[in-house]
Amino acid sequence: MPFRLIAKRAIQPTRRRPAYIAIREKGRFYFNTSAVEILNREGEYRRAFLFWDEDRQVVAIRPTKMKDPRAYLITYSSSGRGACIAAKSFFQMIGYDYSKGRSFEARWNQNDAGFEIDMTKPEEATAILRVVPRPLEPTLADLETWYVKADACRRLRVAKRTFEYLVKQGQIERRWKTRPHGRGEPVFKPEDVEKVAESRSRSTA
Repeated sequence: MPFRLIAKRAIQPTRRRPAYIAIREKGRFYFNTSAVEILNREGEYRRAFLFWDEDRQVVAIRPTKMKDPRAYLITYSSSGRGACIAAKSFFQMIGYDYSKGRSFEARWNQNDAGFEIDMTKPEEATAILRVVPRPLEPTLADLETWYVKADACRRLRVAKRTFEYLVKQGQIERRWKTRPHGRGEPVFKPEDVEKVAESRSRSTA
């Protein structure tokens, strides 16, 4: 009798928190911890194919271990709890405005082995109902994609004391991310960290 594939049950986040993928300035996808856990349940992936369904306005992110020039690189934080894909060219080709940060719930398609993101349903979509214009508060989904202090320090290659000075000077926004049934932790805005990183890179060039 030939071998028969026994499929595992649908993958779910081990922490039982929704998987979110954010789109930030400069055209990057940012994965929160739950999304990374799902992505790497069968081994760490370093590349992914990006697909666009124009009719449904859905993005598909399908990880691959193939060294295919069409695939985009996946970059992980040093802690392994976060990941991002630089996809500026992808957004330009589909005509998507990535200048405004948005977060989306990412659903895992077991049949196609990849995430799907409905681009018509950003987390902050209801904010347009506000009568008085004001800066949008980051949602819980947004905060899931922000840097923790250790990762931000490694990204900037600075000591914690130097990093705290940058935060105190207002160069990097800090928020407090609460967790159900547990202690919260401070998190730091990715756009601010990247902006400081680029500034420091130019100054040392």
